[in-house]
Amino acid sequence: MKVVNTNKLNLLWTYGILPIKHAVDNVKLKLANNLVTTEEGYGLDARQGPVIQRQIDEINGKLGMYPDYENAIIPFSHNITTNTEYITEIDGILFLCLTSVTPAGIATAKINDVVVANHRNGSASNNLPIPAVYNIPVRKGTVIKISASSYTYVTTSTRLIPYK
Repeated sequence: MKVVNTNKLNLLWTYGILPIKHAVDNVKLKLANNLVTTEEGYGLDARQGPVIQRQIDEINGKLGMYPDYENAIIPFSHNITTNTEYITEIDGILFLCLTSVTPAGIATAKINDVVVANHRNGSASNNLPIPAVYNIPVRKGTVIKISASSYTYVTTSTRLIPYK
């Protein structure tokens, strides 16, 4: 049977337990009860868990939105010869296909007075209508304007597709 004397206990304390105790004492973890602290040495307080979870759920809810093609709204007539305006009543995706049937005619689409499509149908000798297709996310209350240059006949295939 081996005898443990004070010398061996002193060695264990000095080289084993004491360094671990000092290392633990030097770790000073401070908790931040907010989501904006960027300073080193702070941990996130558990009380922020529900806040973070709500933000994650909100993002996941938005990711789950997808177009509801079966309930699409047709905001414009198919043939436009003058300026036409429509104010959206829902959030959704605006599917817009513009074709200027008149050679060298210009069809313009604006969303909240910002031009998003300015489509010219080639030269006067080109009698083939060339469509321009756009998919534009829009919010409720968005103002959509379709206009045609003088003597231009514009056809549109427009759908406002709501989110499910």
